[in-house]
Amino acid sequence: MIHTIAHKRRFLLFLISLILWTSLILLFSFSTGTQSTEQSNFVSNIILKILDLADITLSDLMINELHLWVRKLIGHFGMFLVDGFLAYFALFFGVKKKTIHLFLLTVGFGIFVAAFSEVAQLFTPDRAGLFLDVVIDLIGFSIGSLAALFLSQWKRYKPKTTGMEP
Repeated sequence: MIHTIAHKRRFLLFLISLILWTSLILLFSFSTGTQSTEQSNFVSNIILKILDLADITLSDLMINELHLWVRKLIGHFGMFLVDGFLAYFALFFGVKKKTIHLFLLTVGFGIFVAAFSEVAQLFTPDRAGLFLDVVIDLIGFSIGSLAALFLSQWKRYKPKTTGMEP
């Protein structure tokens, strides 16, 4: 199945990274509402400090919007963007035949993780599993997978130089 030692190393690197990153996503899913808010506020406060250093002041309404964007853009979209990238390359280096099925299998994994992470929140205190969050997760996952797909194809078909160029 895995045909070279370099492929096997890359496969193991991406597989282990994927397992760790997906575990982190699921760990965050099982955080209570209070813990989740504290995590988001921590990131938001870093952004607010950076803005303060740049003499940019936000209104209370804008600060509330910032918290929402941090939760959705980083907590959902960003986490799943990385997961999609890792998932694609774990499969890319793990299977010999490279077809569209590889991408579809990757997205299938993303659907499972996104749905599971939101369903888990239904059973976690002060949390709610939201369909909108699944959609945001899947958009991030799909873009990460597509980026990996394009990168793998670009690297594969990149024109080789002859060494004769000036």
